[in-house]
Amino acid sequence: MPSELRICTVFHCIIKWIARSRYEKLLDEQRIIRNLLENPQSDYDWRVRPRGRLNEPDYVDADPVIITVNMYLRSISKVDDVNMEYSLHFTFREEWVDERLYFNSPTLKHIVLSPGQRIWVPDTFFQNEKDGKKHDIDTPNILIRVHNGTARILYSCRLTLTLSCPMKLADYPLDVQTCVVDFASYAYTTKDIGMLYLFSFA
Repeated sequence: MPSELRICTVFHCIIKWIARSRYEKLLDEQRIIRNLLENPQSDYDWRVRPRGRLNEPDYVDADPVIITVNMYLRSISKVDDVNMEYSLHFTFREEWVDERLYFNSPTLKHIVLSPGQRIWVPDTFFQNEKDGKKHDIDTPNILIRVHNGTARILYSCRLTLTLSCPMKLADYPLDVQTCVVDFASYAYTTKDIGMLYLFSFA
């Protein structure tokens, strides 16, 4: 057998092995998603928050779900000192543990859910928001990832917001302004949800 043909045959086998491996991972992911969310015997209810975890010293008297929050700032498009507001474009990330979505797979690090596959997500809103939108061109810019072996969920979405920013302009042009992004749970109290800001996700 010529060496060129031998190399080609080996390369073809490698490509087939990679394709088969990816296909098997896809089938495994589909099976896990069906078992977690579409199984009639599953007691998962997306309207009910996960059980809290007593893993934070500041919340030892309660049983809240701990939500870690992170933002990746993409741009600041406007700072308006007349209307005392500013506009920014960023990726908003939240992570929490929902033990009801636990799975164990030898082949997958995580599974990815589509926005249409309903799971419980925090009801976060921005308290100083004047206007805002979620991006959905050409599909909703939302990522939902469930990690293997931990049931840790990453929820990430792309937002553009206009936020209020009360400014003190008496020292202009030597003034320094501090504008915040103020977020909270809309319906839950701190007995239900605890929010912790992380400067970066691992």
